[in-house]
Amino acid sequence: MRAGVRSLGPLFVAGSLLVAACQPAPKPPAAPAAPAPRAHSERALTICDRPPKPAATPADPKIEASFRAFARTWVGKMGKAGAAKGAPGGRKRIRDEFETELRPTGSKEAPWVGVLRYCEETLRCTSASAASCQVSKSTAVSEIFRFQAGKWTY
Repeated sequence: MRAGVRSLGPLFVAGSLLVAACQPAPKPPAAPAAPAPRAHSERALTICDRPPKPAATPADPKIEASFRAFARTWVGKMGKAGAAKGAPGGRKRIRDEFETELRPTGSKEAPWVGVLRYCEETLRCTSASAASCQVSKSTAVSEIFRFQAGKWTY
């Protein structure tokens, strides 16, 4: 009998009483569900896709301030270098927004490591005018610096 079909009760066949016990067929075990693919909006967003995260409460405000000042200068330098090394048929642009993170190392020689994240955009231009340029690619860049001998180094 098929699953979901009910028995009509006892059957008489050639003078004999047959009782059909109808039980649904056992269901096959369910296959383990594969994880659903992440939708575009659920993937981890980078600094190119979202606003910069605010810095966490610093363990050392003086070190945090020095790294943020260093990072601001570094992003400016990268912006100038990217504009000077334009890609064929286009240029590179560094967004002004960035985020920083500090981590203690436990080392006396280099007690802090700073992580700087910013967004580099590749532009495709149809003429020499900056107005003709469109972003063709965005790349999230992470750079690590160490605090050594009282200054931040690459």
